[in-house]
This record gives sequence, C-alpha cells and structure tokens, in this order.
Amino acid sequence: MDVILVAAMEINISDRNIYRETRVKEDIKNLSLNPMFSAYINRYRENLGIACLAAFLRENNYSVQIINSNIESRSNREIIDQIMLAQPLLVGFSIIYELQLFNTLSIIYELRNRGYEGHISIGGPCASCMYDYLLKTNLRIDSVIRGEGEYTILNLVKSIEEKKNWKSIEGLAYIDHNNIIYNRKKKCIEDLSSLPFAARDSLYFLKNKGFNTRTASIYSSRGCKGNCIYCTAPQSSCLENVKWRCRSGESLFYEVEYLVKEFGVEYLYFCDVNFIGYGDDAKVRLETFSKKIIENNIKISFHAEIRADSIEHDMLMLLKKAGLKDVLLGIESGSQRLLNLWKKGISVQKNKDAINEVKKMGFLLEPAMIMVSPKTNRKDLIETIDFIIETKIFEDNIPMNMFNKMVLFRGSKAEENLKLEGFIPEVNESIISQRIQNQCEIKALCKELISKEYSIEDKCVDAVWEGVILQINKLTWLIEDFFPEYVSERYLKYDKDDKNNKEEFFSLVHSIKGWRRNLDSLIYELLLCMKKNLLSNNSDMSNIKSQFENIVFLYEKKYFEQTPELCDGINRLIDIG
Repeated sequence: MDVILVAAMEINISDRNIYRETRVKEDIKNLSLNPMFSAYINRYRENLGIACLAAFLRENNYSVQIINSNIESRSNREIIDQIMLAQPLLVGFSIIYELQLFNTLSIIYELRNRGYEGHISIGGPCASCMYDYLLKTNLRIDSVIRGEGEYTILNLVKSIEEKKNWKSIEGLAYIDHNNIIYNRKKKCIEDLSSLPFAARDSLYFLKNKGFNTRTASIYSSRGCKGNCIYCTAPQSSCLENVKWRCRSGESLFYEVEYLVKEFGVEYLYFCDVNFIGYGDDAKVRLETFSKKIIENNIKISFHAEIRADSIEHDMLMLLKKAGLKDVLLGIESGSQRLLNLWKKGISVQKNKDAINEVKKMGFLLEPAMIMVSPKTNRKDLIETIDFIIETKIFEDNIPMNMFNKMVLFRGSKAEENLKLEGFIPEVNESIISQRIQNQCEIKALCKELISKEYSIEDKCVDAVWEGVILQINKLTWLIEDFFPEYVSERYLKYDKDDKNNKEEFFSLVHSIKGWRRNLDSLIYELLLCMKKNLLSNNSDMSNIKSQFENIVFLYEKKYFEQTPELCDGINRLIDIG
C-alpha cells in the first residue's frame, strides 16, 4: 500500500452550546438503527477532499486506501491497526472542520507511539488555516498540504518513493529548525474537467453492506470570490492563483450519469461554496449540464448553495427542470450594519428579493443565518427577527437551523480582527508546543487550536440568546434523535393484530407528525418572545429562560396530551443545556 487517506470520526470538544455540533452519529449507525432513515438522509459524509486525491493518485498508478470513519464506523484503534499493518509510504489526514481535529491528532499521537515512521501529512480547509500551529506541535507531523492538493500529494508521494528531497514541493508547508516554511504555489489546476471523478469507496462500502446509496456529494466548482470575514473560504481561495474555477457541463453530467447508473443515486448534494459562480463560463456549464440531464431523462434532485445576488429567474427555471430542489441562501442577517461589517457585499433588500424569488419558484429554502455575533446589539437582533418574520423564512425546512451564533474560525478575518481588539486571547504557544503524554493533553491542545467561545458584548442580547438556544437545542434533539429512535423502538413492538396496540401506535405517530408540522408556529412565538425581551432591555437570565421554557411546554402539551408517557419521557431524558 502506497497511501492511506483518513477522515477521522467527528467529535465536538468545544464549549459552544449548539446541539447540532454535539450530536455526531456515524452514517452507518444511523442507517442500522432504522434502514427507512435512508429515505430522509440527503447527505452521506463521503469527504470529497480525500476522494478526489485518491482518484488522482490511482490514475497515476499509486495504490490508495480510503478510511472514512464517519461512513464505516471505524474506531481510532482499528484505524491505527490498519495503518500499522499496511505500513504505507504516506498517511494523509483530512481536517475539513474543527470537529475532526481531536480524533485526527489522537490517531497521529498513537501512530507515532506505535512506531510508525512513514510520512504524515494533513490537509483540508481547517488544516490549511492552522497549518503553522499543527506543525509546531510535538506530534511529529511532517507536512501540511495547503489548499488544492492533487499535484502536491502526487509530487510528495513520488519524492518519498524515490527517496528524494520533498521540501521544495509547491503547496507544502513544513517545519525546519523551528521555522515554518510554506512553498506557495506558482500555478493551480485551471481545467478541473481534466481531473478524474472522485473515488466512491464510501458509496461502495455502503452498497456492499446492503444499504441504499440514494445520495452522493459532488462539486462543480472550486473557490470563492467573496470576502465575508466570518468564513475561511476567502483565505483558502487566496492559496490558489485563480480564486474560482469550474468544471465543464459535460464533465459534470457524465459523473452524475455514472453515479445514477452505478449506485442508483437520486439526490445530489453540491458542495460548491457558490454554485451559480461568476461569469459566462459559469453560466454555460450550468446550461450545458441542465440540458443534458433533461435530454437524457436523468431523474435526480439536488441541493445547491447560492448567493442571493446571483439569483437569475431563467437560470433557476432551467436548473429546476434539471432537478434543483433545495436552495441554501446565505442571508446571514437582517441588519445592514452587520452585513456591511461582515463584508457580505449585499443589501437587506437584495436578500428579501432573493427569498421571494426562490419561494415563488417553489424551491425548498434553507436560509443560512448568523443570528448573533460578538458585536450584535439589540437593534441588530430586532432587525433580524423582523426580517425573519416579514419574509416568513421561519416556515421553511427546519427552522431551528436559523439559530446560529457566529463561529470565530481559526484563520478567518473575524477571528483576526477580534484578537487585535483584545476581544479573544492570542494562542498560547506553550500549550501548542508542549510534550504530549496522554489524551487529556491532546484535548487541551485541540481546545487551544479551535475557535474560541465568547460572550456577546450586549448583555441583553447575550441573555436572550442563551435563553432561546436551550430550547432550540431541545427541539433539534427531539427531531434528530429522540423521535426517530422512539418511533423505531415502538414500531419493533408493533402488533398489527392487536387493535389497541395498533391504535396506540398510530396515535403516537399522529401526535409527532402534528408537532413537527406546526413547528413554525412555535418558532414564531419564540421569536416574538426574543423581541419582547430585547425591547425591554431585559438581561435577567433566569426570567428569560423560564419564558422560553413555558412557551415550549405549552406547545408540547397541546400535541402530546393524548400521549402523556411521551411528554414525560421527553422531560425525563432532556438534559441538553
């Protein structure tokens, strides 16, 4: 084996009080719990990064194994045993976001303790932004691949195989005599269509296990021309000579055709930062792709992330005919002051127009929102609440997904600005460079590396946010964990020949469906309660908390009066906050 590429299992070690981040369940465990869940899963965590690298290395005659723990439910011990057995020339780890950091560094620590002497490299957006700190650790990480990785990893493997000096390879960062060296790229891959299709080892794994492979991740472009300060995409794009590039419509169509024929894929999750893109080439690729999908009668639906200022009616109509179903719009805020501060480059009115257009055309809207940030004041949050109510985006999809606090990602401009202002501390380099001796010290290292939690400057906004997020976490837990598992458990005990049992089961399902169907009314009440407390400048945390709790309690009582054991079970088990 020449190369093993690893996507470690996600785990949250931050202090952020967001349930969607603390709840991480492997895809195969989700499917094993109830195979019917596959009909509701719109994205398996394939990790397109290592899938693309694996395909490129294989095209160049290198043997590559992908270990994707989120798909395969592989423990760290199993991953380490596999690497030690194979003894590859290179082990590459992907850190897309902070949730993968702890397990990645834990595996590297144990690998070195077990005596693995091969080359260890890390890549991915998160690793690219904190590359200097990763190299300064005592974990003996040999290199970090920054940005686009195909040619960098190919040249690295070749150099290792031929026992040549690899330290001049473009795109590679390493440490030399306590100095961090980064070899900036002189060129990037401008023709993405020349690359092989992503390796689909994860889908084959699921397929061979007998699971439905109805969904796949895919990309049609790379990069971003935006300057949003809360995002790491601008920093990642700056690592390449061309900030944004796209594949041809033909290349995209042929990969989709392959996925449909080989795996029975029905739903595609496009991972592009901005699916519509920039310029004439961007439009041509989407027109070509859409027309070929329609002409060849390929039956798919797909998700795309679109900037509000790139909405064009005719283009969206064509994409809809081709299968575009879910549209994520980067709305972020109803406050023009914050949009300007965050360098979003868009107006509140433009966001409203885009929402109206997307809704009018019949798409499922997923509004991406940053409800609060370090500098959000009462006026900002009231404007955002009014915006949500006016546009009625609380009625769409899963409304809890709107309740986001800005994350100060390592390497983002927002993080840099707040460090300069003394709002968050500088990295403690003594923790980074200390000698690691156990898992607790790895966790302390990771906590120092990841984005910092913070209190919002406006005390009223902070109190209102902390009060409402407890209930949002509870509602998210009910939808994503409690109800699916509870209904599955009850279904296994369901006796269709027992009339009382049958009535009880369907009464339960009816109650849960009613609760889920009308969540928008509950979110509306929570938004009004937020606004009332903001207008009164209330910062009494216990008082605010009890207000939100009472609203949710009355809502649950309305739908679960006929199933009191369900309501009692929820109240006994819930301990999110």
